[in-house]
Amino acid sequence: MITLPLALLIAVNLLPIAGAFQFGWNLFALLLLYWAENGIIGLYTIAKMLTASKQGVLGKSRSYQVIFFFTHYSTFWVLHGAILFTVLPMMGSQARGAGLLFFATLILYAVQHGVSHRDNWLRQGEFERMSSADTMVLPYVRVGGVLALTIVGGILVWRLGEPPLALAILAAMKLAIDAASHILVHRALAVRETSAVE
Repeated sequence: MITLPLALLIAVNLLPIAGAFQFGWNLFALLLLYWAENGIIGLYTIAKMLTASKQGVLGKSRSYQVIFFFTHYSTFWVLHGAILFTVLPMMGSQARGAGLLFFATLILYAVQHGVSHRDNWLRQGEFERMSSADTMVLPYVRVGGVLALTIVGGILVWRLGEPPLALAILAAMKLAIDAASHILVHRALAVRETSAVE
């Protein structure tokens, strides 16, 4: 069953494909968008950690865990950005095509993650089945897969000369990873609810 958050995830992730074919996006613009989205995911993870109601087992306070996550994730995010802004310009690439559609897509990513937070985390009661310690692990499932894809796929796209078709395939693969991780995470949380009831 396709839920509203999943439908929005698919719809928003189709926009970079349009950007590659119709709006002249290049590899730098595409990877810049995904890097910025990772920052949005980090912020929503902090919101989840602050509202998770299950008792954790690490023996650390919620504030300690939030600070730990913020420090670790933001370091990871900044280093990823530093590589992006250093390596691609050295390869002769600049963020081409990052116009209105680019910024609209970034805003829609924030909206899509917000709808998922509202519908899945709050309305479906996922916050009741998760501790802040459990929650801090969630973004790495999705971000790790996308990061591996963009590194390997980005090198291949660049070596091909950044043709629109290759960029679109990279964006389609990112969509597949996003959709798969979304489905797997929320199914796992549903199983956790069933196990708790039993």
